[in-house]
Amino acid sequence: MRRDRWAESAWLSALVISIVLRVVLDRAGYDYLVIVAPYMLVSFATPFVILAGTLRHRPPHRAGWFLMVAAQLFYAAADTLTVLDDWLSGEFLEPTPADLLYFAYYLLIASAVLLFIRRRSPGWDMPSMIDALIVAVSAGLITWVFVLQPLTSNSELPLPAKLTQSAYPVLDLMLLILAVRLAIGTGTRGSVLYLLLGSLVLMLGVAGR
Repeated sequence: MRRDRWAESAWLSALVISIVLRVVLDRAGYDYLVIVAPYMLVSFATPFVILAGTLRHRPPHRAGWFLMVAAQLFYAAADTLTVLDDWLSGEFLEPTPADLLYFAYYLLIASAVLLFIRRRSPGWDMPSMIDALIVAVSAGLITWVFVLQPLTSNSELPLPAKLTQSAYPVLDLMLLILAVRLAIGTGTRGSVLYLLLGSLVLMLGVAGR
């Protein structure tokens, strides 16, 4: 138990230090690669932390967690390509190889959340499905009005860029629906669930910027 608490404290401390370093280095005007180094450290460490926790605690259904590990590996690889592209040229001709890796991340993380939903709430659970559908319709309307419609009407963007940029809010909406379904479904609620939901919410918040 003490070892687990120490590991949790160490990981949270590393996250906080990385965030502070990212801000401080940016304001101090360091080289771009130095500025993004703390972020990249967290990006690469995340899948290994998930894998270590899964192997240590051995949950009864580990497929979802292994999918999350794979998803985060794709995400780290996509971040690497994005950083290199930004550092070398700063010109993103969409779709880039990084976009394909980000899309793979979305599909893998969605598959993982679906497995968690099936594990927590076997069966249809119609009330939860209806609530998630209400959120989907509302969020979908907002996404169309404020994101997709202005994007698709931009005549300066080529079609591949429009399709690529439109895919991200659609995938974010998919994750939002799955997160809501996971949160309101029947089943036990513990710290792992709240941490997972928190990570999804933070990811959606950053993606929506």
